Amino acid sequence: MCSPPTNKSNLNSSFLRPALEFIAAHYHEDISIEILADLAHVSKSYFMARFHKTMGMTTLEYIIHLRIEDACHMLCKTDLRILDIAYLCGFRNLSNFNRHFKHFVGCSPTFYRMRRTTNPTFTVNTANTSPRTR
Repeated sequence: MCSPPTNKSNLNSSFLRPALEFIAAHYHEDISIEILADLAHVSKSYFMARFHKTMGMTTLEYIIHLRIEDACHMLCKTDLRILDIAYLCGFRNLSNFNRHFKHFVGCSPTFYRMRRTTNPTFTVNTANTSPRTR
């Protein structure tokens, strides 16, 4: 799992580049579609449709993937509490974080941390872990 959902051809899209760069810098904050659409100089509905067509996922799914990627890194590299990691990654609700983490990674954050700590080669392979293949 834990790799950013990017695709070089998508990053090179002049249409999406400003929005993707903004998301990369601010994914831990609340990001509105209005801001992203303004960066792309298009309407909200056009931005959402074009983003989904280009990236193969919604803007929210993309942001959640980045947040979960960051959470995976923090779970492996820090001793921060899961609640603190969730908050630092942009989740304002622990149950929402746990639900998204389990959906995208395939296990709970606690189990992920425990397994990665005891077995650094541990990976979780589920259909939801690789947005690049969508």
